[in-house]
Amino acid sequence: MIIFIIDRVGVFPHKSKSQPPISLVAAGTEPERLAGLASGALAGTVIAPEFRSRMEPLGLNVLADLRAIPIPWEVGNVVTARKFLQSQRDVVERAIKALLEGNAYVLNPAHRSPLLELLKTVSA
Repeated sequence: MIIFIIDRVGVFPHKSKSQPPISLVAAGTEPERLAGLASGALAGTVIAPEFRSRMEPLGLNVLADLRAIPIPWEVGNVVTARKFLQSQRDVVERAIKALLEGNAYVLNPAHRSPLLELLKTVSA
């Protein structure tokens, strides 16, 4: 579902010749993902709130604290490296927009039935 939503709002710039492709990958635990951000291997990730204090020493920035928005979320923070934020601001803005729109879509009661059907097909 997340891939459908973020693709729909244009977060995957590989469709554009002017921007590099973006891939969603399983990148391990929070410490591993933070290390990946710090080394430049990852451009962004979602982390649990209890790992936020480890970000500043690594030079990482919080893009969005999802706890500040009064709706339920699966995760608490979205983070990226300062370099990626500065060089790919448009991608970052579209990713945040996609998260917001995806969450709104999933929480909309009108979408309950199609989402349940989708979950049945992908979990079968």
